[in-house]
Amino acid sequence: IYIDSDEYVVLNPFHTVDDEEEYHSTNSRANNRSYAMRDELSTFLLETKNDTTTTVLDVIRQMESVFDDVPFEPCYTMPRLRFGSLETTSCPNDAIAQQRYAKSHYNYAAMSTLRYKQHAGKGSWAANRYGKVFMDLSRIGGVDLSTAIPKNIHRPYKEYCNYPVADFHNVLFSLNHYTASWERYSRLGDQRRSCDNYIRLAFHNKANSCEQNLYRWLPHFESVVGGREKAQYLLGVDDTSAEVSLFNTTTT
Repeated sequence: IYIDSDEYVVLNPFHTVDDEEEYHSTNSRANNRSYAMRDELSTFLLETKNDTTTTVLDVIRQMESVFDDVPFEPCYTMPRLRFGSLETTSCPNDAIAQQRYAKSHYNYAAMSTLRYKQHAGKGSWAANRYGKVFMDLSRIGGVDLSTAIPKNIHRPYKEYCNYPVADFHNVLFSLNHYTASWERYSRLGDQRRSCDNYIRLAFHNKANSCEQNLYRWLPHFESVVGGREKAQYLLGVDDTSAEVSLFNTTTT
């Protein structure tokens, strides 16, 4: 999977109460196959009651069991969704409770998926730019992966990867792309990550990600690694070097 540490893969089902419903209902670029797959994903998630243990691999296997042919390209493009740096507490109470738990037991300042929920519009090319991919290496032939250098992270192998732009209507997975705090954004010393660029990205607030229920990853992570203490060792705990967002605001 070709993504960066500031990106997070999420599922893209139908039937979510999403404040960009107009985008979904008026955009006509969805194809029949994509509609059928996303409808199956929605049914699968309802049947599993959005179980926190459901993984990307679980969804892929479910699709392969339902559809006769392999439902994914060898190189699968996911659209990205840019998240700003405005913090919000407007999500349901269970999400707020998880935030409080994370603040008490972890380095919450570094947990972008819990802190930042406001994002750009799904149809905004200027904000979201090119997508990223995951690849099924078992279906990549004619390319010596040990020596072939990927062209770029958005379209690593042109023989298998489409032009790196995908519409949200036609995918089962997408990527949340977090701007996060200024400390995280600027820490790599990349000249492209200037203060001016950060400010341009920080105020995206077209919609929010409350319906994604991302807070559920934390209890599942604790369960997988063997409890909170082990999770704390891996994720870190609060300390005096915690990051502080330049735009720490509360919205309703």
